[in-house]
Amino acid sequence: MSNKRKKTEAQNIATAAGISESSALHGEAISEFFKAYTGLDKEAGISLERGHRNISSYKINPEHAINNLRQQAGYSAEVTHVARENAKNILSGNPERLFRTEDVPGFGNNHTVYDHVKKIDGKLVENSGSQMKFVSNIEKQLKRIAEGKGGGKNDHSRYLDGELILPSDQVDKAKEICSKKADLLHKQADALAKKGNNCLAIEKRQAAKAYEDLKDNKIKSAALSSEEAIKYRISPKWETAKDIGRIAHQSGLKGTQLGIALIGGIAILTNIIQVSLGNKKASQALRDVALTTGKSAASGYAIGFGGAAISGAMRQSASAPIRSLANTSLPTLIVSTGIQLSGSIRSLIAGEISNLEFFEQVGQSGTNLLAGSAFAAAGQIAIPIPVIGAMAGSMVGYVLSSIFYQEAIISFKEKKLSAERYTEIRALSSEARKRMELEAELIKNFFKKEVERKKKESDELFKTLDSAISQRDINSFCDYINRFCHKLGYDLEVQDRADLDKLLSNNETLKI
Repeated sequence: MSNKRKKTEAQNIATAAGISESSALHGEAISEFFKAYTGLDKEAGISLERGHRNISSYKINPEHAINNLRQQAGYSAEVTHVARENAKNILSGNPERLFRTEDVPGFGNNHTVYDHVKKIDGKLVENSGSQMKFVSNIEKQLKRIAEGKGGGKNDHSRYLDGELILPSDQVDKAKEICSKKADLLHKQADALAKKGNNCLAIEKRQAAKAYEDLKDNKIKSAALSSEEAIKYRISPKWETAKDIGRIAHQSGLKGTQLGIALIGGIAILTNIIQVSLGNKKASQALRDVALTTGKSAASGYAIGFGGAAISGAMRQSASAPIRSLANTSLPTLIVSTGIQLSGSIRSLIAGEISNLEFFEQVGQSGTNLLAGSAFAAAGQIAIPIPVIGAMAGSMVGYVLSSIFYQEAIISFKEKKLSAERYTEIRALSSEARKRMELEAELIKNFFKKEVERKKKESDELFKTLDSAISQRDINSFCDYINRFCHKLGYDLEVQDRADLDKLLSNNETLKI
């Protein structure tokens, strides 16, 4: 593998490790759409009452096709609203999660008042119930809710107890209707009161207040329109894919930002040094920085986009071990390796590399994937700073795995190796990998012990310094400072008060 390809792969692995946390978050949001489609929550181990897949299989009576389709689209709207609201809350850090009442024990199927309720950490949020209405005649529906028995044979005034969720395209119209109806009913009530018909006037005012309450407090917008609900009923796979793509796109933009900041920053620094040394002209350096930054942005987007999508799918896998890996850097590293392999495949088809060279590159990319992932985890433990620890660990893992792999592959390329020698080299290669894993553990433990030791020394220092300050013991204060600096590998020029007096009394310029 050329130095240029090695450099690109190392950069991609570092980007993958850095974006893994954000990608996992977007993957969690994406998993909501997998649940909505399949009707299964693999993480919780439960089956939902409805999912887009089974809703799309509902039969439609040709004689009542339009009404059937709208009714079933209402179910699709309920499921989609849950997925979109939960995805939004996950990305914003809101702990609330929305559920259809059919999926919450105690509410039963087709609850008479609520379609949705909210939970936080598994506990029901009080007064969080809502009713969703996706109907063609919204004015008639509002009349049934606000005017109760006066709204016709179907009294829906019970819906006033919670929020009323309407299609996003009907919200403004519904509020306008409520405002006009409230004004009209208030005028009718005033006229009735003048005629002495106080009972009917009170009913009119109550209905007017109900319309006002709907307008000001109850009516909320669903996370989709009437048209989108129909599309989800007809083409659930495509609409789900669009939602997944939208969230993955956000993750891709995060990857672009990281790629530009990380790889672009390194490129700028490197080229500044090259220009200062006279090895490059400024114009050439600018072109190189632009090219590197552009490539890092593209690969960062691909890693962020693909990593989030894979993470979301892994969360809803039937395999528990695969679900447990969704929060690691593995999804983004899989995409990173895929990007690298695509280059190898193109080179093979173009005749730029031989079959042997192709398998070498494929093998090394796989090795670097494993090592980068393992060391990213170790690096995050050793250096508990978000992103930095994972990137540092992945770079170390990449370098070490490359060294071991290259040594093994050089031995394999000898054409006249005997069968015994071949077996020996395989054993050496296996031992090298085991040694690499051992070294990773040692590095992790070393960093952990060092951090603990430095923390302990720092705590002891500040404790003794507080004591020296409170007792106004200047010599002890200086002694403790000198000891701590010595442990860090430094010796101060001023060791005590006598050294300070000497330094201040001479005629030389004081440099700090």
